[in-house]
Amino acid sequence: MWVLRRTRDSFRALDGGELARRTPRIVCCGWAGALRIAPREPRRFSSTRVAAQFPRLDAVGSDRHIPGRIRHDFGGLRRMSMSSGARIRRREEQEPSDTVRDNLRLALSGSVANLEDRQKAVERLCDLALPPDASEGAEDALYEVLQVTSLSGHAELREDAEDALRKLWHASGDAAIDESLQQGMSLLNKDQHEQAIVIFSSIIEKAPWFAEGWNKRATARFLLHDYDRSIADCNKVLELKPRHFGCLAGLGMCHQALDREQQAIEAFRRASEVHPGMDNLRQLVETYDLHQLVNEELRPQILRVARSLSGEGAPSEEPPAALEASAGDVCCDWDIHRVTVPQTPLQATFTYFLRVRIRNETSGKAALRSLARFYALCFSGGRIFPLMRVTEGESSFLLEPGQEYRFCFHVELLHEVLAGAGGVLLQHDGEEEPRRVGRELKDRFVYRDLGRKISADTTRDEVERWKLGYIDTGHLNLCHLNLGKLPSSSE
Repeated sequence: MWVLRRTRDSFRALDGGELARRTPRIVCCGWAGALRIAPREPRRFSSTRVAAQFPRLDAVGSDRHIPGRIRHDFGGLRRMSMSSGARIRRREEQEPSDTVRDNLRLALSGSVANLEDRQKAVERLCDLALPPDASEGAEDALYEVLQVTSLSGHAELREDAEDALRKLWHASGDAAIDESLQQGMSLLNKDQHEQAIVIFSSIIEKAPWFAEGWNKRATARFLLHDYDRSIADCNKVLELKPRHFGCLAGLGMCHQALDREQQAIEAFRRASEVHPGMDNLRQLVETYDLHQLVNEELRPQILRVARSLSGEGAPSEEPPAALEASAGDVCCDWDIHRVTVPQTPLQATFTYFLRVRIRNETSGKAALRSLARFYALCFSGGRIFPLMRVTEGESSFLLEPGQEYRFCFHVELLHEVLAGAGGVLLQHDGEEEPRRVGRELKDRFVYRDLGRKISADTTRDEVERWKLGYIDTGHLNLCHLNLGKLPSSSE
């Protein structure tokens, strides 16, 4: 399988009519405390390696450091200089109402308390959760605040809860161990990874129950590309602190680096479930789930269309009745033309011009959003080559009732195309409904065939005329694809 990218459009090429089910490749730097989507960068593609079409992710505000890529924020370390004795004295000075239950109620009582009081309640929960004399339920209360404020959109309280939990991760209750941890993190920041591992290993020997010693060693091993041993340390962290969302994100990055993409997504999914406020990570998982659903929906359609083109299926073979009924208010049309250009012996290529028109003829207020489309090209000898892409970003579009979307593009190949067919997958996108993800989307899918078309010759001047009124999405070069020796159309 190959993945092909262009500036305005990109395609996934599937050999033998099989849809690829690979997971998006996620390139991250550092343990993901918070994630941002970085601009896409140009990549080279080959037929021997799949490069997935997903946004590049870089971790920011995390405790895994790569020079020049990550700012350092270890979650409220300025408060960690407080000694255990000082914390105990502070708790003894607290009023009797400062219990876990009371402070949790205050932190979540947005209708009766102002923001400053709620933030103080989160701070008191953090103090109650700090070792060595942590109050029962205080850490659980902080995770509850994190969950509730993430889902309700209270960004400041969410950040306070996240900082409080990071502060707990870095607090062992032993001043000497805490100081050693700081020394190890300082070495990490200076890219002295081997020396940092020595310190973190010493912490683990002294305090094997201290999860952050394992986590920081996993960080150092990740930066040294020692992914298997980093995963082993991550697993130990999660035995001690199953909700350590920073470690969960880091575990996913290790699996991703080893091309274990399913395990990577599952780790990212667990991290986003613990910390729903990691929006980009959650969106990444939702996008992956959507791609899986799209692949599942389009795979039988691609195989059906490919069989029809190759003569194995009935020429009039139609999509399933349910899909056909759902597409009754969608009008799709397309055409394919071979552009006649002078060819030289050194560059015998074929250039094709494709136009697609999609119109929403739905009555009422139902809008349609594009999800994916595919094309199956038939070469001489009956060889079929399908191209599929999930439409997102600039290639996505929304059609209100009565609107239509027109686009065109060029494809360059080393072999002559005799005919083609394809399909378009959309979804109903009513504003009155909240956006649903997962398998709940399937009942909103709308599929429409792009019927079989015979390639006809045209000139460059005609192409320029036919482009009027269409969005030109660019040029797709498939000349590097090796389809083997095909018989000529005259054989």
